[in-house]
Amino acid sequence: MTRQFLIQSRTGRSIGLRRGLSLLLPMVLVLSLGACREEEQGRSLHYEKGTYQGAPDEALDPGTVSNLQQRLYNQRAP
Repeated sequence: MTRQFLIQSRTGRSIGLRRGLSLLLPMVLVLSLGACREEEQGRSLHYEKGTYQGAPDEALDPGTVSNLQQRLYNQRAP
């Protein structure tokens, strides 16, 4: 005598255990593979408090620095 395990769905219908697993496992597989995006691979997972570990910023050209200084001068309080 075999015992059949049933899973109750939201609609109230019973689903067999094999059918339930055959629906659940592909969804878990798709979600787990989707979480492994290429741009997230190889990044540092160990952080040091107060230390920036990213790529260094590029230096601003003198024209950009001059424009920023002019904007700062225009925004100062009289």
